Amino acid sequence: MKKFASFFALIAFLNLLILLGVIGFLVGTNRLDSAKAHTIADLLRHPGAPASLRDQVNDLLDKTAPATAPAAATGPTTQAGDMATGLGASAEDRLAFAHQAMEQERLRLQTQAQDLQHRQELLAREQSAFAVKLDSLEKDKKAFDQRVAATTSLTQNDGFQKTLALYDTLKPTQIKDLFLTIPTLQRVDTVSHFLLAMDPDRAGKIIGEFQTPEEQAFIATVLEHIRTTGTHSAGVPPTAANSAGS
Repeated sequence: MKKFASFFALIAFLNLLILLGVIGFLVGTNRLDSAKAHTIADLLRHPGAPASLRDQVNDLLDKTAPATAPAAATGPTTQAGDMATGLGASAEDRLAFAHQAMEQERLRLQTQAQDLQHRQELLAREQSAFAVKLDSLEKDKKAFDQRVAATTSLTQNDGFQKTLALYDTLKPTQIKDLFLTIPTLQRVDTVSHFLLAMDPDRAGKIIGEFQTPEEQAFIATVLEHIRTTGTHSAGVPPTAANSAGS
């Protein structure tokens, strides 16, 4: 019987040590709340627990009761911190956090999509402007080729060559007077062709004969026509053009 009594006493003493250790841990970490206190009290009320154990634990609970109040008071703050860090959050809080993250990602993707659309619109406008410029260049080239072809055809015409040979026998002032007798609609184009077909020095002397304001305005138009056809270098020298414009 003594052995059994000693065994139960040892068990009771170990229980006391365990309970005291648990209570000390809960008190030290501010985790002792009313629910835990009631649970420990129920354990102490067990019929097999010594009376001295119940007294000691009851005294400890009485001493730590005020400490549990601040722990309860700080509960909301701790819970708020856990919610902020995602620890201990409720299912609704986690869903709200996930919804907020998805909304932010949606807004980010929407912004990127708008930026991409703006870039595509800008590229489309630049491509359209480039197409217009390219079309204009092609039209100018076609017109230039037609003028060159017409000039080549005219200079190779027998009648043109005979007239050019006749001009070679006349003085520059006489040639200027003949140029002014050409019909108005054909004058600029015809004079341009003859000047381009002549020797540059002789063409320059003829251009210098245009003295009156009206004559200078006409020869300036002829030189501009020659310049736009791109055949300036084939005939009239720059010095002749400058003398006509002065």
